[in-house]
Amino acid sequence: MRVDLHVHTYEYSACGISTEREQIEMAITCGLDGIAFTEHGFQRAQSDLERLNKKYAPFKIFTGVEVNVLDSYEDVLVIGVPDMTEYNNRPREYKSLWKYDKLYEFVRKKGGFIAIPHPFRFADEVKTNVFDFIPDALELKSYNIDPSREYLIEKFAKKLGVKTMVASDSHHKHVTGMHHLVMHNAVQTDADLVRELLSGRYDHGALQ
Repeated sequence: MRVDLHVHTYEYSACGISTEREQIEMAITCGLDGIAFTEHGFQRAQSDLERLNKKYAPFKIFTGVEVNVLDSYEDVLVIGVPDMTEYNNRPREYKSLWKYDKLYEFVRKKGGFIAIPHPFRFADEVKTNVFDFIPDALELKSYNIDPSREYLIEKFAKKLGVKTMVASDSHHKHVTGMHHLVMHNAVQTDADLVRELLSGRYDHGALQ
Protein backbone atom coordinates (compact mmCIF):
# COMPACT_ATOMS: atom_id res chain seq x y z
CA MET A 1 0.00 0.00 0.00
CA ARG A 2 1.49 3.32 -1.10
CA VAL A 3 0.71 6.53 0.81
CA ASP A 4 1.88 10.14 0.60
CA LEU A 5 1.56 11.67 4.06
CA HIS A 6 2.50 15.29 3.33
CA VAL A 7 0.09 16.98 0.91
CA HIS A 8 -1.34 20.53 0.81
CA THR A 9 -4.29 22.01 -1.07
CA TYR A 10 -5.32 25.38 -2.47
CA GLU A 11 -8.43 25.45 -0.30
CA TYR A 12 -6.72 25.33 3.10
CA SER A 13 -3.00 26.10 2.73
CA ALA A 14 -2.13 29.63 1.67
CA CYS A 15 0.78 28.30 -0.40
CA GLY A 16 -1.25 25.49 -1.96
CA ILE A 17 -1.71 25.58 -5.73
CA SER A 18 -3.72 22.46 -6.61
CA THR A 19 -7.21 21.80 -5.28
CA GLU A 20 -8.16 18.86 -3.12
CA ARG A 21 -9.85 17.21 -6.08
CA GLU A 22 -6.75 17.67 -8.24
CA GLN A 23 -4.51 16.28 -5.51
CA ILE A 24 -6.65 13.21 -4.91
CA GLU A 25 -7.18 12.45 -8.58
CA MET A 26 -3.47 12.84 -9.32
CA ALA A 27 -2.58 10.54 -6.43
CA ILE A 28 -4.96 7.91 -7.79
CA THR A 29 -3.55 8.33 -11.30
CA CYS A 30 -0.03 7.88 -9.92
CA GLY A 31 -1.03 4.58 -8.33
CA LEU A 32 -1.09 5.71 -4.72
CA ASP A 33 -3.56 4.13 -2.30
CA GLY A 34 -3.88 7.04 0.10
CA ILE A 35 -2.74 10.48 1.19
CA ALA A 36 -2.90 12.71 4.25
CA PHE A 37 -3.88 16.35 3.86
CA THR A 38 -1.41 18.19 6.07
CA GLU A 39 -2.53 21.78 5.71
CA HIS A 40 -0.48 24.49 7.40
CA GLY A 41 -2.06 24.99 10.80
CA PHE A 42 -5.51 24.00 9.57
CA GLN A 43 -6.86 20.52 10.07
CA ARG A 44 -9.71 19.09 8.04
CA ALA A 45 -12.88 18.30 9.97
CA GLN A 46 -13.54 14.60 10.35
CA SER A 47 -16.87 15.02 8.55
CA ASP A 48 -14.95 16.44 5.57
CA LEU A 49 -12.56 13.48 5.51
CA GLU A 50 -15.47 11.05 5.81
CA ARG A 51 -17.11 12.68 2.80
CA LEU A 52 -13.94 12.44 0.74
CA ASN A 53 -13.29 8.84 1.77
CA LYS A 54 -16.80 7.87 0.75
CA LYS A 55 -16.52 9.68 -2.57
CA TYR A 56 -13.12 8.27 -3.56
CA ALA A 57 -13.25 4.80 -1.96
CA PRO A 58 -11.27 2.57 -1.86
CA PHE A 59 -8.68 5.38 -1.96
CA LYS A 60 -7.98 6.63 1.58
CA ILE A 61 -7.57 10.16 2.94
CA PHE A 62 -6.00 10.13 6.40
CA THR A 63 -5.96 12.69 9.22
CA GLY A 64 -2.98 15.03 9.32
CA VAL A 65 -1.78 18.59 9.94
CA GLU A 66 1.46 20.55 9.73
CA VAL A 67 1.92 22.77 12.79
CA ASN A 68 4.37 25.64 13.06
CA VAL A 69 5.30 25.56 16.76
CA LEU A 70 5.69 28.79 18.69
CA ASP A 71 8.96 28.11 20.48
CA SER A 72 11.10 27.36 17.41
CA TYR A 73 8.88 28.51 14.52
CA GLU A 74 9.67 25.21 12.82
CA ASP A 75 7.13 22.76 11.43
CA VAL A 76 5.93 19.52 12.98
CA LEU A 77 3.95 16.92 11.06
CA VAL A 78 1.21 15.10 12.98
CA ILE A 79 -0.63 12.09 11.59
CA GLY A 80 -3.68 10.32 12.96
CA VAL A 81 -4.95 12.75 15.62
CA PRO A 82 -8.07 14.89 15.08
CA ASP A 83 -8.57 18.39 16.51
CA MET A 84 -4.87 19.29 16.60
CA THR A 85 -5.09 23.04 16.08
CA GLU A 86 -7.05 26.03 17.22
CA TYR A 87 -8.18 28.24 14.37
CA ASN A 88 -11.05 30.44 13.29
CA ASN A 89 -13.61 29.22 10.79
CA ARG A 90 -12.53 31.31 7.82
CA PRO A 91 -10.67 29.28 5.17
CA ARG A 92 -6.99 30.13 4.61
CA GLU A 93 -6.70 31.93 7.95
CA TYR A 94 -5.49 30.21 11.11
CA LYS A 95 -3.58 30.72 14.32
CA SER A 96 -1.56 27.89 15.80
CA LEU A 97 -1.20 28.09 19.57
CA TRP A 98 1.04 25.08 20.15
CA LYS A 99 4.44 24.96 21.80
CA TYR A 100 6.35 21.83 20.88
CA ASP A 101 6.38 20.21 24.33
CA LYS A 102 2.62 20.62 24.71
CA LEU A 103 2.01 19.41 21.17
CA TYR A 104 4.23 16.39 21.81
CA GLU A 105 2.43 15.51 25.03
CA PHE A 106 -0.97 15.86 23.37
CA VAL A 107 -0.04 13.64 20.41
CA ARG A 108 1.45 11.02 22.71
CA LYS A 109 -1.72 11.03 24.82
CA LYS A 110 -3.89 10.64 21.72
CA GLY A 111 -1.73 7.93 20.17
CA GLY A 112 -0.60 9.77 17.05
CA PHE A 113 2.56 9.92 14.94
CA ILE A 114 5.02 12.84 15.01
CA ALA A 115 7.58 13.65 12.31
CA ILE A 116 9.83 16.62 11.65
CA PRO A 117 9.33 17.68 8.02
CA HIS A 118 12.16 19.09 5.89
CA PRO A 119 14.73 19.41 8.70
CA PHE A 120 17.77 21.56 7.88
CA ARG A 121 15.78 23.25 5.12
CA PHE A 122 16.65 26.76 6.27
CA ALA A 123 19.54 26.19 8.70
CA ASP A 124 22.25 23.75 9.72
CA GLU A 125 20.48 22.97 12.98
CA VAL A 126 17.08 21.86 14.21
CA LYS A 127 15.86 24.37 16.77
CA THR A 128 12.86 22.37 17.94
CA ASN A 129 13.61 20.53 21.22
CA VAL A 130 13.75 17.06 19.68
CA PHE A 131 16.26 15.74 22.22
CA ASP A 132 13.91 16.01 25.18
CA PHE A 133 10.84 15.23 23.08
CA ILE A 134 11.97 12.75 20.46
CA PRO A 135 9.77 12.52 17.33
CA ASP A 136 8.90 9.26 15.63
CA ALA A 137 10.65 10.09 12.35
CA LEU A 138 12.50 12.71 10.33
CA GLU A 139 11.45 13.45 6.78
CA LEU A 140 14.40 12.49 4.57
CA LYS A 141 13.13 13.23 1.07
CA SER A 142 10.51 15.56 -0.36
CA TYR A 143 10.12 18.15 -3.08
CA ASN A 144 11.25 20.76 -0.57
CA ILE A 145 14.36 18.95 0.69
CA ASP A 146 17.61 19.65 -1.11
CA PRO A 147 19.28 16.27 -1.79
CA SER A 148 22.54 17.75 -0.50
CA ARG A 149 20.94 17.97 2.97
CA GLU A 150 19.98 14.31 3.13
CA TYR A 151 23.25 13.26 4.72
CA LEU A 152 22.61 15.72 7.58
CA ILE A 153 19.12 14.30 8.08
CA GLU A 154 20.33 10.69 8.08
CA LYS A 155 23.11 11.52 10.54
CA PHE A 156 20.69 13.35 12.83
CA ALA A 157 18.13 10.53 12.66
CA LYS A 158 20.81 8.07 13.80
CA LYS A 159 21.77 10.41 16.65
CA LEU A 160 18.15 10.53 17.79
CA GLY A 161 17.62 6.83 17.17
CA VAL A 162 14.59 7.34 14.93
CA LYS A 163 13.53 6.22 11.47
CA THR A 164 13.30 8.40 8.40
CA MET A 165 10.25 8.78 6.20
CA VAL A 166 9.65 10.28 2.76
CA ALA A 167 6.75 12.24 1.27
CA SER A 168 6.11 14.71 -1.50
CA ASP A 169 5.31 17.86 0.53
CA SER A 170 3.15 18.55 -2.49
CA HIS A 171 1.60 21.94 -3.04
CA HIS A 172 1.10 21.22 -6.74
CA LYS A 173 -0.30 18.03 -8.22
CA HIS A 174 2.72 17.60 -10.51
CA VAL A 175 4.85 16.46 -7.57
CA THR A 176 2.23 14.51 -5.63
CA GLY A 177 3.54 11.06 -4.76
CA MET A 178 7.05 11.74 -6.05
CA HIS A 179 8.21 10.36 -2.69
CA HIS A 180 5.88 8.18 -0.65
CA LEU A 181 5.79 5.35 1.86
CA VAL A 182 5.21 1.74 0.90
CA MET A 183 3.36 0.18 3.83
CA HIS A 184 4.03 -3.50 4.45
CA ASN A 185 0.41 -4.04 5.45
CA ALA A 186 -2.84 -2.53 4.21
CA VAL A 187 -4.29 0.16 6.47
CA GLN A 188 -7.89 1.29 6.55
CA THR A 189 -8.10 3.71 9.48
CA ASP A 190 -5.97 6.39 11.11
CA ALA A 191 -5.32 3.99 13.98
CA ASP A 192 -4.12 1.30 11.54
CA LEU A 193 -1.81 3.79 9.85
CA VAL A 194 -0.29 5.08 13.09
CA ARG A 195 0.28 1.55 14.35
CA GLU A 196 2.17 0.59 11.20
CA LEU A 197 4.16 3.84 11.16
CA LEU A 198 5.22 3.46 14.78
CA SER A 199 6.22 -0.14 14.16
CA GLY A 200 8.40 0.94 11.26
CA ARG A 201 6.68 -1.46 8.87
CA TYR A 202 7.22 0.65 5.78
CA ASP A 203 9.77 1.33 3.05
CA HIS A 204 10.65 4.44 1.08
CA GLY A 205 9.09 4.65 -2.38
CA ALA A 206 9.40 6.99 -5.35
CA LEU A 207 7.61 7.42 -8.64
CA GLN A 208 9.63 6.29 -11.64
